[in-house]
Amino acid sequence: MPNFALERQEARVLLDRSSQTYSKQGGCAYLFGIFCKRPVHPRIVLQGGSPLAVGHCWPFEGGRGHLFIALSHPVYISHVTLGHVSKNLSPTGTIPSAPKTFSVYVSHKCIIVTLQMFS
Repeated sequence: MPNFALERQEARVLLDRSSQTYSKQGGCAYLFGIFCKRPVHPRIVLQGGSPLAVGHCWPFEGGRGHLFIALSHPVYISHVTLGHVSKNLSPTGTIPSAPKTFSVYVSHKCIIVTLQMFS
């Protein structure tokens, strides 16, 4: 099944309509003693790649976020997937940041993905 929501398929994030990226004060953080540059750009969700890895994600502000994606051309959408690391890959054995629900809305101009972290 093709994935049209990828940068290599010329999809793009509409930053002015999407949620703000979460950023720790100071713009950087340490994860297990390793310096991690913050903030991560929401484009990371359009870059694909497998397998999923800890820290290879787009952290958004708050418990509910929106991502607006413009595709390069009209397509028929029949399937949608959302990825997050599993508890087995999590350093703490938990994944409280994983979305609990998500919705997808489609307009003639873009796809809107709404993620909610708390039920």
